[in-house]
Amino acid sequence: MQCPAPAERCCNGRKSQRRQDFATSGADVNVERGGAPTVYLSVNPVESRAFAILKGAFDVQAYRGRQVRVTGFIETEDVSGGVSLWAGLDPARGASPLATSHMVSGMMHGTNGWTPFSVLVDVPITGHSAHLDVLLKGRGAVWLGGLGVRVLSR
Repeated sequence: MQCPAPAERCCNGRKSQRRQDFATSGADVNVERGGAPTVYLSVNPVESRAFAILKGAFDVQAYRGRQVRVTGFIETEDVSGGVSLWAGLDPARGASPLATSHMVSGMMHGTNGWTPFSVLVDVPITGHSAHLDVLLKGRGAVWLGGLGVRVLSR
């Protein structure tokens, strides 16, 4: 099963570019993966300790009580600090976060071509939404594409 409208819902990509101080994010219609535009995050910080996060969310009510695998591809360019990807679960409004699962391979550095990733998420009965976040430390750029969700157990 594919995430609905990956460039807009799964990673909160925008049809137009967003810029806040030193970070730019949005849908990159010039770079496709799986026949759909990718989303990107680019950072050109003033100081080397800077970082930015690309956040996205999708509804998991149909996956309650199941284990799902979130998959996709990640590409990096000239990343000076590192890139990390993780998925987490959010409960209904007002409750504490339920779980977080980090990308198995850990931080990516430098320039890397399209690399597959996979994150397992156990969705409890109380799960409301899931988020897929990318942390970019230092300078560089990262793209996400070909996002999908597959149910592994009932």
